[in-house]
Amino acid sequence: MNNYTEDANLEGLALRLFDKGKQLSLRFMRFGSLDDLEKAIEHKTKSILITPEGHPAKAERLHSLGASHYRRFQCLGNAEDLHKDIKYSAQAVALTPEDHSERHNRLGGLGTSYYERFMLLDDLKDLDMAIDYETQAYLITPENHSDWHERISNLGASYYQRFLRLGDLSDLNRAIEYASRVCSLTPKDDPDQPERFGRLGASYHARFNRLGDLNDLEKSLKHHIQAHELTSENSPDYPSRLSNISVLYHERFNHLGDLADLDNAIKYELQSHSLTPENHPDLAEQLSHLGAAYNGRFKCLRSLSDLNKAIEFSLQAISLTPEGHPGFPRRLSHLSTTYYERFICLGNLSDLNKAIEKRLQAHSLTPKDHPDLAIRLGSLGAAYHERFMHSENIDDLQKAIEYKQMALEATPERHPHRYKRLANIGTSYYERYMCQSNLTDLDKAIEYHHQALSFTPEGHPSLPTQLSTLSTSYHQKYLRLGSVDFLNQALNYLRQASGCLGATPRIRLDAALDWARLAIGQNMPQELNHLQAYQTEMELIPEVIWLGITVEERYAALELLNNVVNKASSAAIQDCRYELALEWLEQGRCIVWNQILALRTPLDELRIAHPSIAYQLQGIRDELHRASLQVFDPQGHVNDSELLESVVQRHHRLATQHAALVLQVRQIPGFESFLRPRPAPELVLAARTGPVVVINIHNTSCDALIIRPGDTQVYYLELPYLTDQRVYSMRTRVELSLEQRGPGRETKRRPMLSEPDSPSQQDFKQILVTLWNNLASPILNFLGYLTVKAPNDLPHITWCMTGPLTFLPLHAAGYYDRPHSKLSDYVVSSYTPTLSAILSSTLSSVDHTSILAIGQETTPGLSNLPGTARELEHIKDHSGNFVMYQQLTGNHATLKTVLDGMVLNDWVHLACHAHQNPTDPRKSGFFLHDGILDLSAIMDKSFKGKGLAFLSACQTATGDKKLADEAIHLASGMLIAGYPSVIATMWAVGDSDAPFIADKVYGKLLEGGRMKSHGVARALHHAVEELRKEIGDDQFERWALFIHIGL
Repeated sequence: MNNYTEDANLEGLALRLFDKGKQLSLRFMRFGSLDDLEKAIEHKTKSILITPEGHPAKAERLHSLGASHYRRFQCLGNAEDLHKDIKYSAQAVALTPEDHSERHNRLGGLGTSYYERFMLLDDLKDLDMAIDYETQAYLITPENHSDWHERISNLGASYYQRFLRLGDLSDLNRAIEYASRVCSLTPKDDPDQPERFGRLGASYHARFNRLGDLNDLEKSLKHHIQAHELTSENSPDYPSRLSNISVLYHERFNHLGDLADLDNAIKYELQSHSLTPENHPDLAEQLSHLGAAYNGRFKCLRSLSDLNKAIEFSLQAISLTPEGHPGFPRRLSHLSTTYYERFICLGNLSDLNKAIEKRLQAHSLTPKDHPDLAIRLGSLGAAYHERFMHSENIDDLQKAIEYKQMALEATPERHPHRYKRLANIGTSYYERYMCQSNLTDLDKAIEYHHQALSFTPEGHPSLPTQLSTLSTSYHQKYLRLGSVDFLNQALNYLRQASGCLGATPRIRLDAALDWARLAIGQNMPQELNHLQAYQTEMELIPEVIWLGITVEERYAALELLNNVVNKASSAAIQDCRYELALEWLEQGRCIVWNQILALRTPLDELRIAHPSIAYQLQGIRDELHRASLQVFDPQGHVNDSELLESVVQRHHRLATQHAALVLQVRQIPGFESFLRPRPAPELVLAARTGPVVVINIHNTSCDALIIRPGDTQVYYLELPYLTDQRVYSMRTRVELSLEQRGPGRETKRRPMLSEPDSPSQQDFKQILVTLWNNLASPILNFLGYLTVKAPNDLPHITWCMTGPLTFLPLHAAGYYDRPHSKLSDYVVSSYTPTLSAILSSTLSSVDHTSILAIGQETTPGLSNLPGTARELEHIKDHSGNFVMYQQLTGNHATLKTVLDGMVLNDWVHLACHAHQNPTDPRKSGFFLHDGILDLSAIMDKSFKGKGLAFLSACQTATGDKKLADEAIHLASGMLIAGYPSVIATMWAVGDSDAPFIADKVYGKLLEGGRMKSHGVARALHHAVEELRKEIGDDQFERWALFIHIGL
């Protein structure tokens, strides 16, 4: 009796403890107090300790205690709670009869706990147990039960995770099957529906990564977007929904090459990042995704800003990831890729060594049965290959082949990335052939490249790379064995590569460059010959120097082209295709200026024919023009990264829309040539006031193309004694001579005068002689101009220079110790950056009546310019009463007053310090009292009907040596801004010489009571002749710097 009473009392206590524990659990579920959960676990644990074995409530109490430990794990993340949950839940399942109504619930809960432990500790046995228990739960759960949908969903999630871990496609197909069923059966308003759509999207994404079927990618994106749309912005899951969409857009870009997808990837991930708390466990993955997306865009657009962001975000991701985390190897791999790309871009070996170090670490942390093992091995192989290319250490190449071979062996036959593995091995065998000349290696390279090509999907962005590498191997085989069939195959593959529309323009251009290089000098059919290759190059250059990237990025891209246009034009000249050479030289000069000019081309004819399209195009052009002139400063904004990125992406979209509208306009009858490069019959019209001479400088030959007024023919003159090396040498010598001369308007001091017989003077003198003998004299002879005429009867020549010749004073060429032996004895010289600059400029038919003169004798923070006062006094004196003369000096010459004055007046004279920005010419400008009046502000006014811009400042026509053909200087900027006639300086102007030249120029131009816009070149010619007489012929540096540009 006593034993019975004691047992009863214990049972009563156990029941009370359990009931109290359940109440505390419910209160925790309602109010979230962790103290309630702690007490619930304490009460339930005590209850179980005094519940005897075999008691009918034992299973329920064990299950309940396990559930409480699971909830505490969810709150605190302590693995010990998860271990206890599994321990108690497993005991509960073992004690639950087969026909018990709660058996399916306890099986399902135990399966979920094993799943969570796998996600935490990455032990595959836990995942197998999860699938086992979830399958049992699913099979015995009635279809009308409220938990049935959850059973299907959980089972699908576990199969998905096992696929990710082992790569068994049958697991993934089961995951998709279960996820699809549960999504179709779940009402849209069910709170679990977003999560289920997300899981279905993730499963389709995984199958896409495995099989490469774009339909799977589209389904994945669709379902993730559905999950996003069904998720409240206040939901803690909202950032992850955005991140999932970002990853899919990135994937689609990788396979279709559409930049809009990559922009969307960055946009969604930045939004996700901005909404994620700093201590959130998803933050590291988001940062890793951001780094990968920016790295992808860098590879597409080659913007160092994108690469720097990629490295920054990848480093942040690593810093937030513990070494034992399952995502750590992948994030290391992403970081290594950014270092690898920076090495490819900048050539710093430390970056490549960092890439190898991180890839070795990622590989060591990747299990042998992990699906990403092939990626890790392949990346290591690529890094060792690249280090071999730098060091020529054969051990690095051997390691590259070994790792690449292992990567291939770890890649399933049907895997969508198998083509990469094959191509990578082929590349290394090719390099080993180049190193050791073993023909077997070359044959292996060709074999692997052919296999890679057969696995590469049609239209894939990597297709031109596969074609190009195969071409390289065939070309080597041609060189080794001499069979022209191998050469034909090499050229054909390059032709195909250059025409792959879905690929990055830079890769296609590289293929065209290789095609031209291999084809030149060969007797090839028309479709494979070098001129066809060069034509393809010229068509691709505007896509590489894309309107959708910043001006600075466009100039950086131009630096990489390295005389491409001059080489193509030289080849056309050698083939007697002079009109074609003229067209190519025009297309390849001042590309960025011409893009800006094209955005201001009038749409009058289109507006009459199709006003709606003209309206759309004008709106986009105006926005693009503003985007080109805009300098973004995110300071003061709450979310700088998102705001800056939105500006970048808006620029991309505008350029894409502009290109689409231009194509649409070209479909309209009569507008087929809309905004296309000018053909030769139009270009020859540039010879308005006299011949125009275009000189091409290249290492194969130096040649002159000449056009004459009223003549449609393009004439050719070989310059056999002029070489590119000689021109480069003369440019360097001129620079050295000017350095020895001393400063000009940049300091208070006047320029030091060179001694007549000083080495620098003698060298400058010899340069002018060389220019006369090898260039000027042969051209004058060809034109029949070697006849002395009166100064007012001298013919006019406009020179269009290329390469280093743009830095030499050709107009001053000649002997200065012999009569009738210098260029200025026979012609008046002008320059133009392009023929289009002349064709697009018009001198007003209405007489000009007003001049704006700006003089800054003193400028805050800069040296004084005492000569400016005298300079403006000369202009004022010549203006008299018949010219409206406005003068702004000192503190009256502000940004606003000067710009307003330029709007009101026909001519402008700027006597001040100048600022030249070589990386972004729009930021070049003139120092005024309150800042720099830059070209972007001037060009924003879209001046029309203007006349002369006299830039009486230092080096206003000095360009960038690295981009000589881009005419990156203030003079060409003023020409583009709407001033058809510009006087400028090639180097520093003397503070006493500038007033003299101004006096003589305006004395001629304002002679007779009229402003003569058509006589600027002759007026400057006369002024320089007078200065030369005043100071002496041998003071070359003081008088040869003044030039006229334009009409």
